[in-house]
Amino acid sequence: MNFCKINVLEMLKSLHNENEPLVWATTGLREYNFEGADLSGIDLRWVNFEGANLSRANLRGANLVGANLYGAILSEVDLSEANLFGVNLGRAILCGANFSGANLLGAKMQSVFLEQANLDGANLVKVCLWSANLKDANLCNADLRGSDLGGAKFTNANLTNAKLDGANLQSADLTGANLRGASFEGAKLIFTILTEVNLDGSNLRWVDLTGADLRNAQLRRARLGKTNLSVANLEGVILDDTDSDRE
Repeated sequence: MNFCKINVLEMLKSLHNENEPLVWATTGLREYNFEGADLSGIDLRWVNFEGANLSRANLRGANLVGANLYGAILSEVDLSEANLFGVNLGRAILCGANFSGANLLGAKMQSVFLEQANLDGANLVKVCLWSANLKDANLCNADLRGSDLGGAKFTNANLTNAKLDGANLQSADLTGANLRGASFEGAKLIFTILTEVNLDGSNLRWVDLTGADLRNAQLRRARLGKTNLSVANLEGVILDDTDSDRE
């Protein structure tokens, strides 16, 4: 059964118990098909959407604080400007999803599929994206400070001007990614794959690149003060106008 905004609200109200305000958190919605549903602007705090189908749904501006979307199907969903603080999106399918301007502070997104997703300007501070797939994703101007991106795949992703200060990217794969103007200050990139990436104008101060693979990477005008490049592979790296002394 497909839902429009009106009957979605009616269905959720029918599940609501005034004496148990968080009943939605324990009432699973796996059996419902929300594909293409208009849920824009709706208050969906703590709702349990685990395993539900929300493909191509409109959740623009929705309040999903604390919601459970573990394993949900969210391909091409519109979550722009939505509040997803503390949401659980572990193992969710989010290919082609729109998260532009969304708040994902502290979200759990381990092993999610975010291929070709739009996260332009999204707040991803302290997010867990461990082993996530972000191939061809747009993360321009995204804020990923302090996030756990260990083992994540960012192949050909666009992270222009993204903030990754203090993030963990150990063993992540950023092959061919656009990292122009990105800031990695204090980040951990141990054994990270950075082949053929564009790091022009990026901030790599205090970054640990031990064992990283930087073959054919571009680092023009990059800031490298206190950067650890021990046993890193620098074959074919372009280091024109880099500055390791500027404070």
